[in-house]
Amino acid sequence: MRKTTLGPAVVTALLASTVLLITGCTSTSPTEPTVSSSAAESSPDPSTEPSPEATEADGPADAFRAWLTASREPDTEAACALMTDALVDRMIAELAASGVAVSDCDEMISSTAALYAGLGIGADVDITVQEEAADSATLFVVYTDGGDCGTAVLERDAGTRWVINELSEECADGS
Repeated sequence: MRKTTLGPAVVTALLASTVLLITGCTSTSPTEPTVSSSAAESSPDPSTEPSPEATEADGPADAFRAWLTASREPDTEAACALMTDALVDRMIAELAASGVAVSDCDEMISSTAALYAGLGIGADVDITVQEEAADSATLFVVYTDGGDCGTAVLERDAGTRWVINELSEECADGS
């Protein structure tokens, strides 16, 4: 297997694409906030840290945080399980269009986790639930490092847990 070193422009494009693809935002402002939280709010005791796996009792914001944690560790199995196949396919295709080839979700999550770690970009987010129904939810997500934002659209996977789907969009104006 031949290893390729990515140039700064490719790293930046991959990172920006991944951040924006997964948590894009619409050009409209969020409605009245119903939930706002930060991933930075964590207990100093590691034994009380939340598990990266979302359970069926968790809400959509909890599922998004679980995905974000898993995608940064990286726990590829947990991160990929919290994304629909259509979202994974879309992200892989958009990365390929940017000149970055990954073959599957595991490789995509591993690669982007290494990039985030290498660039020192944290996983702190503010989340506002814009809409929530029994089987769907839309979150407005703002990454506190750099201000990237987006809407993360989630659906119930077989009626039990929340997963991020391909309707998630990036910010139209980059803010």
